[in-house]
Amino acid sequence: SICFVGERAYIFFRSIERPDAIVTYADPPYTRWTKNTTTYEGLQMHCPETVCLWGKIYVCMRGNTHGIPIYVYDPETKRFEFVHDVYANTSTDRAYPGMIVRDDAIQVVYYAYKVKAQNIYYQRIPLNLIHDLTEKALR
Repeated sequence: SICFVGERAYIFFRSIERPDAIVTYADPPYTRWTKNTTTYEGLQMHCPETVCLWGKIYVCMRGNTHGIPIYVYDPETKRFEFVHDVYANTSTDRAYPGMIVRDDAIQVVYYAYKVKAQNIYYQRIPLNLIHDLTEKALR
């Protein structure tokens, strides 16, 4: 997934060699990419989707335990912190999130599977809640 903070582009993905998250970035003209020197061991970043708010990047993904966690990435400190978990109580497998900012909220849709039933779920998370959770996570 790609996200911009100012002119700098960030791409988030999972290592194919290990179950670790990788962050790369580039400045215009986006021909030389730098791998973040910080590794996020054990964070399996499956199907990441990103949005930028307040100079930070929010990454929604299929998590290690088949959840849909939202993490905040601070480009200045290179910290990756858990903020919120999006889930449907009825599903055993959740993946492929989509995320946008609209109407003062982060709006998330995702696929969920329970034995013989596939569904698409939606959750609206108010920006003021995301802001408060971010402040708490980055303390």
